[in-house]
Amino acid sequence: MTEEKDIRGWPEEKTAELPERTADTMPEAIAISSPSGKMSKAARGYVERGGKVTSAEKSATRYSVTSKQGPGEKTTEATPKPEGGINDEAYISAIKDGKYRTAQRMVDEAFGLQSPKTPLSDKQISDIVSTLDHATPRNESTRKYLRNEYAKELQKNGIEYIDAYHVTDKELESFGKNGIKGSSLDYIGRSEGTLREPSVYLFLDPDDISTGYNGITGAKNNISNIVHVRIPVSRIEDILWDSNFNVSFGTYSSVRMIGDIPSKWIKGQYKYAPPFILDENKKIVPLSRRILSRPNQSRPPEKGGKTTAARRPRH
Repeated sequence: MTEEKDIRGWPEEKTAELPERTADTMPEAIAISSPSGKMSKAARGYVERGGKVTSAEKSATRYSVTSKQGPGEKTTEATPKPEGGINDEAYISAIKDGKYRTAQRMVDEAFGLQSPKTPLSDKQISDIVSTLDHATPRNESTRKYLRNEYAKELQKNGIEYIDAYHVTDKELESFGKNGIKGSSLDYIGRSEGTLREPSVYLFLDPDDISTGYNGITGAKNNISNIVHVRIPVSRIEDILWDSNFNVSFGTYSSVRMIGDIPSKWIKGQYKYAPPFILDENKKIVPLSRRILSRPNQSRPPEKGGKTTAARRPRH
């Protein structure tokens, strides 16, 4: 990706540099993108050492959430806002610096939108994605463990469903009776070459969406949609941690669900204004221009109303 983040999707020139799946990828991903979206001491150390994680950090960062704001996540109350409350200069600067969560907060405020909230804690999501990552290769042995042991453990803790979020330009009605159909892609998101089994790509933590937006190929509009689905824990054996996406884009909860998402699992839809969009010249569109096409504010944030979950919910 260039400094201006003007390339959407997977960076072709970096294909050969994508790391292999290892037991270290999960804690490293969480070290970079902590569940709360605030950089922890471990994350800062990771960046300062050029991407090297100590053994102590690998065990500590899996569940660590800091209450302090780190670099790139500080508030900007002291920055004077122009008339209308939109500071295009600060907004574009945040995007160029890779501070997508900061940009996302600006966008949500400008559009009057609210991101979905997951019912599970950061620790619970981290435990789920860590378990998914370590259940490799996905063969009958690891499937049996997930199906018979881990699913029962989650249920024992009151988790009957895994809430997940699919980002798309399609409206909820387009899924109709067939639900969300899986796509056959290779490990860097292309529809050619050595393809993986058809899968639906999701985030378990909705706060991860803005961080990984640059790699989402199915949502390019000024206003997209986040489709909320609830996957029964009995199907957890079909969920895989998307290692290459998470490591490449700094997320931690991106997963793929093998097969399709049936319509009965779909619980609602949120309107989503991504952290940035590009014009025909691959330049960032100022936020003041983007709000001219804001959605109807009278529409509820999620069709079908809020869903209640037995403590869960990420991706």
